[in-house]
Amino acid sequence: MPNSDLLPPLQLKINENQLALEAAIMELTNWVEHQGAADVAENVRSALDAIDRNE
Repeated sequence: MPNSDLLPPLQLKINENQLALEAAIMELTNWVEHQGAADVAENVRSALDAIDRNE
């Protein structure tokens, strides 16, 4: 199998992993906010938004 045939499945897996990490980070962010650290939660959300804009 040529390397070029490996790229689409690899890109798909990387994207799936990124989405899973984002979901996990958001769960932690919600917990942090619930614990009273709204400023930290907002900073995390801002960082995730910046990542989304660069996709």
